[in-house]
Amino acid sequence: MGYKVALVGCGNIAGSWVEAVGQHDECEIALTYDLLSEPAAKRAEEAGARAAASMDEVLAADIDVVIVATPTGSHPELTEQAARAGKHVLSEKPMALSLAECDRMNAACQEGGVKLAVGHTLRFFSAFLRMR
Repeated sequence: MGYKVALVGCGNIAGSWVEAVGQHDECEIALTYDLLSEPAAKRAEEAGARAAASMDEVLAADIDVVIVATPTGSHPELTEQAARAGKHVLSEKPMALSLAECDRMNAACQEGGVKLAVGHTLRFFSAFLRMR
């Protein structure tokens, strides 16, 4: 297997991540985590993964990428934690609530030697491309 993924935040958008990651032979969701255990267990079952009991468990696990699919206000802290643990981060959009928080996220990933991506696919929709 190529990349082991932890899905942090198991609300509505997490279903799309389970489906998207599941379509790639080189990726698998290995862990799910949410502050509420029931959504984490549901997404773990959908992905054939294991639900983690804490964020510390996620960060200590043998995973490569953390998908941050939580409410926007929590993205900076979770991204910084993942970067310090040496995990690449894919953050849901919007990236953060301020430019200063975005800068913090970028700096944490640079310092941690990991990549940061933002899942903002609307920019590829034809209407947006035409406007550009």
